[in-house]
Amino acid sequence: MKLQTNSKNYIPKMSSQLLKFAYLVEEELKQVEQKPITTMHSLHEGVYTRSIKMEKNELLVGAYIEVDTTLIIQGHLKLTVGDNIQEVNGFDIFIAKGGRKQTMLAVEDTFVTMLFKTDAQTIEEAEEEFTKDYDKVVSRKPNANNIVRSE
Repeated sequence: MKLQTNSKNYIPKMSSQLLKFAYLVEEELKQVEQKPITTMHSLHEGVYTRSIKMEKNELLVGAYIEVDTTLIIQGHLKLTVGDNIQEVNGFDIFIAKGGRKQTMLAVEDTFVTMLFKTDAQTIEEAEEEFTKDYDKVVSRKPNANNIVRSE
């Protein structure tokens, strides 16, 4: 078996300048009506997983992620990766450091899944672990649509 390392699939911690920019974009997006996003959650064997579907042309600024995660993308989108914008067309898996707030633009309908190891016992605890902005995540909004997968 041949193993390869691909550094383009690594998302580093963001610089303070880019974090400020992501928060500015997030503030601007509050001026535009946001469609509800369905969040699918699972908490199984110490792994928390959350997935969303982004509609074509949807722009999203994610929560500030404090923990290291794995990010899985299926579809076609552009996202901030470090100091760059990277395009994903198809399927890809990223190793992502904590200390980031990513901006994503769906070129086509796209599924985005984030997962990380946790000791959380509930979805709410897992959300509070991965972000200090847990009260701002789409799954906590009054019109949120959450699907929880469990045994």
